[in-house]
Parts: sequence; C-alpha cells; structure tokens
Amino acid sequence: MDRKTSSSHKPATHVDRLGMVAKRIAAGAALAGAALASTLALSAPAQALGTGPEAISTGSPCSVQGDLEGAFTASSQMPGYLKCVLPDVEAWIDYQYLDMPHPASYQFVPQGVSGTTPSGCAFDETSLAYCLGDQTVYLGESAVWKLYQGTGDAAPALVVAHEVTHHFQNYIGVGRATTANEQIRYENQADCGAGAFMAYARQQGLVDGNDDVRELATALVDVGESEGPHQSHGTVEQRVRSFYLAYSSSLRLPMAECIPFVPETPIIGAG
Repeated sequence: MDRKTSSSHKPATHVDRLGMVAKRIAAGAALAGAALASTLALSAPAQALGTGPEAISTGSPCSVQGDLEGAFTASSQMPGYLKCVLPDVEAWIDYQYLDMPHPASYQFVPQGVSGTTPSGCAFDETSLAYCLGDQTVYLGESAVWKLYQGTGDAAPALVVAHEVTHHFQNYIGVGRATTANEQIRYENQADCGAGAFMAYARQQGLVDGNDDVRELATALVDVGESEGPHQSHGTVEQRVRSFYLAYSSSLRLPMAECIPFVPETPIIGAG
C-alpha cells in the first residue's frame, strides 16, 4: 500500500491505510481473505494480564510516505502501521454508507496482555476479532505482525475490513448464527466485504493489484476450513470466491455484491 495523503472521514458516532506483499503467488490464486481468522469473540480468560489494550487513533498522521512494505521492522511498531491504514478503512465506511456509525474503537493488544471486556469478549495478542458487545475491533500484536511480516502489508488491513464488515452486519441486524455451519455465510459475506474494501483501496490508488491482492492468497491457504459439522468459515475456494465477488465488481459500490449471502437482510442498498 502506498501512502499518499491522509484520507478524510467523519468521526465515529457510535459506541463503537495498505500494502504490497510478496510476488510469488500465481495470478489464478489471486485473492484475499488474508488470514481472515475472524471471530465474534466469545469466552474469555478469567483474569486480565498486562496493562490492557491500547486504542489506536484514526486521526493520527501516518509516519510513512509511500509504500508501507518493509517500513516497520518489529511487532511493537504495529500501532504505527495501524495508524497508517485505519483512516483508509474509516474513509471506506463513509464512502459506501451515508449514516453508518463507525466501530466504537480499534484496540491494539500488546504482547503479554490478555483479558475480557465487560461484555464478555476475550482478547489477547493473537486477537483479530470484532466484539459485538462493545462494537470494537481487537487487533493483537502477534497476529498483526505475523500477517504484516509473513504475508505483506495489505494483509492486516484486509483483516480489519473483514472485521468491520461484521460491524455492518451487527448494526444492520443481519442476524446471528446458532450453529458453526450457519456462521459460514456471515463469514463469507465478511470476506466479500474485505474484497469491497480492496476494490475501494485500488480505486484510491492505495494498492497494487498485481502485488497486494495476489500475495494475500498465501494466507488464504491457511485460513480456509475443511467441510464438517464444526466448520464456521468458508473453505479456501469459498473465501477466494467471496472476496473476488466484490473485488472484481464493476458496481460503484461493490459491497452490493455481498447481499446474496444474507439476502433477507441486505447489508447495503442494491442501488
């Protein structure tokens, strides 16, 4: 992802930038979902360790001009990375919705920190999750660094967009799954939402479609699930297809491509 100018966005009203990755994935696999190991956090550890999560300001300036790839060299620098990409995610929200409240906050969870929110959501350094109870996205230091270092600078931003799509689902009221298999369509829709964000980022000149998107395929191989009674996320094929449904769309608002996953409650106006 290239840093050009700061994106403008309206401030969050509810209690509630990307990258270029490696060039070694065949174009046919090009996609994203980028370690979209998202969970609507449930159970939690009994006690909190460390000082607690740190709120990442979406209004702070990015310290990098140009490509974010390789700009950060340690996991402890991931808050700086997030300050570069979160304003783009926030601008994307306002681009496609007229009155969508933003997530309450984006919380960075440093190594050694773990705990439970008052609403019952668990968090630690491996978290990549949206908490329904407090409408907050939790981003663990180890998880974000693993994506950034191992897959590329677009990958963590993709995950954020996936989680923010869960926020849209929550706010719009698309319903909640009662079994793991029922959750698959909501997760596929969130992968589709990540594709809509990447389409927006490409339109804004923030990503290189020949590098960023292609490289995300690496992570997808790891996060797709095999079919079975406990499957809650799509298979690799399903996640790739879901992402590309929106990413390759010619619609002004690619998110509209994601409606069929939960047609009874459209996630965005079809027009």
